[in-house]
Amino acid sequence: MKNFKNSGKLQLTLLLYVQPIQVYHIGFCERCKKTMASENLTNQQMFFVHIEKVVKYVKCKYNHLTVLMWDDMMRFCELALLKESKLGDIVEPMVWHYVTQFVLPNDIWDRYSKVFPNIWLASSFKGATSSSAYLTNIMYHVDNHLAWLSVINQEKHKFKKICGITVTGWQRFDHFAVLCELLPQALPSLAACLHVLKSGTFNSDIHLTVSKELEFEPTLPLIPDRTIFPKCKFPGSDIYLQMLDFLRYELDYNEYIHSDRRQTWMNDYNLQRGFLNPAHLQQLLDEALRLYNCFQQLKFSIQKSLMLVFYEDTVQEWLCVNIDQKLVKLKELLDKGCPHLPAPPPPMIAAK
Repeated sequence: MKNFKNSGKLQLTLLLYVQPIQVYHIGFCERCKKTMASENLTNQQMFFVHIEKVVKYVKCKYNHLTVLMWDDMMRFCELALLKESKLGDIVEPMVWHYVTQFVLPNDIWDRYSKVFPNIWLASSFKGATSSSAYLTNIMYHVDNHLAWLSVINQEKHKFKKICGITVTGWQRFDHFAVLCELLPQALPSLAACLHVLKSGTFNSDIHLTVSKELEFEPTLPLIPDRTIFPKCKFPGSDIYLQMLDFLRYELDYNEYIHSDRRQTWMNDYNLQRGFLNPAHLQQLLDEALRLYNCFQQLKFSIQKSLMLVFYEDTVQEWLCVNIDQKLVKLKELLDKGCPHLPAPPPPMIAAK
């Protein structure tokens, strides 16, 4: 970075993120309670005191850094308390919002502009809709960026500078949550969102441009759809297409598992007692076998693709959460139902 900075060819701003995001439990431990009592601090003041200490320590060690701070823990803070904190002298807030219809406080820009001369914004191109989603709803994130552009046009005059927008993409909702919306399948969403920021709008021409850049035939689907079978070619396109296959199989699986027919003629009660109608049982087991083989084949191909991008533990987690549990359920139904058929079923695809 130093070489680039001194070359005169590229000017770099060195940034450090402070991430006091969703700090809901400050002031609960005995140490905090004692500090708050002895210094007559509220939870909010205690939070600001802690942030000030951290940032000043960083600044002491690395004075050239600009410190950014996620804003949600001061989003509803009164103006007087924000000014009292003096954070405006040491940090630049990163205001994040990942929805399409903004629900930020009405006075947030007025309050922030009176404390922070410079601010940053944060949008999302993936991972902000459902904690277990595996396919990205591109139109949702395009709308998020369009909403941010509208805010910028309305509020930019209140600040010395809106420094930039960080395009985020969650991989988990928290450290204990499962993976959501893996990056390779979300690259089309990122491309569309970057075009929105570059052009200031989204229309059919931009949609067609993104589709051509990623070699989509027909155009890039903006909303996940089980009925669309596109062709495409970009880094990660194999994973994107496999996730579309998984969408189709998962919808078929859910419809099968929760269907009236299965719950009527092949439920646990009937299977345990062998009280089964062979005609219905044959058709239900045929569908279970079809789904089992589809998931097994898809597991082989997805595993191969994911191993080129992710560490093995990440790959195993995704497969276990999304495919393996379905394979276990389908095999259980086949193992319980097949002995009641007059003829043996076709073989299942073996696990590798």
